Amino acid sequence: MSVTPTPIEIPIYQGATLVEDFERQFFPYEVEWDCDRWVKVCNRQPAPDTDMELENYAGCEAVAVLVRDIGSTDVITTLSTANGGIVLDGAWMRFRMSAAATAALQYGLSAPAWTSCVAYVYVTRPDGTVEPQYLVSFVLLQGTPRP
Repeated sequence: MSVTPTPIEIPIYQGATLVEDFERQFFPYEVEWDCDRWVKVCNRQPAPDTDMELENYAGCEAVAVLVRDIGSTDVITTLSTANGGIVLDGAWMRFRMSAAATAALQYGLSAPAWTSCVAYVYVTRPDGTVEPQYLVSFVLLQGTPRP
């Protein structure tokens, strides 16, 4: 199965705890989005939602290196299963940063400060296979999040 990274957006409120959770599902065959629905690539037939399977992150590791732009080597921070910034739980990928960690992020337009960045999230399977699972767009915001 080839893995196309799913694009997601995550706001980070400076000084607040980051808690963002995503459940991953997939089709066990190749699909593409066409005319507002998923269709099977092999025969162009609709892909029924009942065919979707839940991800299984058992035994996996994950890492996301936050950089200003795709291709940049200017690392802002790293979230990973090793440092607790990513928690893998069944089909769930959970992004975590403490209030102290988000408060330490430098907000602004001139490096090393930033207001937006990107990260590919790579998952390493127990057999060593590495898959790009998400392409995350992060935005750093000041102020208090509203419910």
